[in-house]
Amino acid sequence: VTYTYKIRAYAGSDESVAYGEWSEEKSVCRTLETPVLAVSASTYQTVTLAWDQIEDADGYVIYRKASGESSYSKVTTVTGASTVSYQDTSVTTGETYQYYAVAYCKSNNKTQYSDNSNTVKVKPALEQTVVSLSEITLTSAKVNWNKISGADGYVIYRATKKAGDYTKIATLEGAKKTSYVDSDLKAAKTYYYKVRAYRVVNSKKVYASYSEPVSTTTCPTAPTVSQASTSYSAVKVQWESVALPSKNCGYYIYLVNGND
Repeated sequence: VTYTYKIRAYAGSDESVAYGEWSEEKSVCRTLETPVLAVSASTYQTVTLAWDQIEDADGYVIYRKASGESSYSKVTTVTGASTVSYQDTSVTTGETYQYYAVAYCKSNNKTQYSDNSNTVKVKPALEQTVVSLSEITLTSAKVNWNKISGADGYVIYRATKKAGDYTKIATLEGAKKTSYVDSDLKAAKTYYYKVRAYRVVNSKKVYASYSEPVSTTTCPTAPTVSQASTSYSAVKVQWESVALPSKNCGYYIYLVNGND
């Protein structure tokens, strides 16, 4: 909002007043408050900024600095005091950016600015994958994850302890690939998996954060019945032990047929 003033002199009393000529008009903006800036959303290719509306402002100017740059550059001018957000679509995945904003008011063909807002830092990145496991066998497990927008591929990692060292077991190129069968497992053993997406930027892979780990235990091998003996009222079955993944495991015994 711009305030415009003009002045004229007068002489006399209430009963008889003489007024002089008007002065030239003079416009001025009230001192603007400082915006408070925040990052309201971020994807691999956009950053959305938001700030509080500043009374008497005619608009806002957004400045940005990327990592490695020594100074800020103007990104855009947002006109209108009620427009309090801006989406920057000229960002690069994996690059770190800092932003600040100022409010402005125009009067007498001059622009008055507020103090600089706080700075915010953001790094556009791919989303984190969500992983599940299926089709567990003696020696294999199928690793599944959701498709990540903007991804060029995925990397699968495996460990034998949740907080252990994860080894890369596969890199899959192509955003549409959302599963992988790990067929290099041992029976009756527990495995943990993580997956992360990547995007190729300037011929280099930029990775998303790792998924939360998920685990499964492969099936135990089939035991071999070593002996079966009978008595008048009982049958004794013996078998060779097999590796079991934990103390909570055991054996189920089934009667296939029992003809008299």
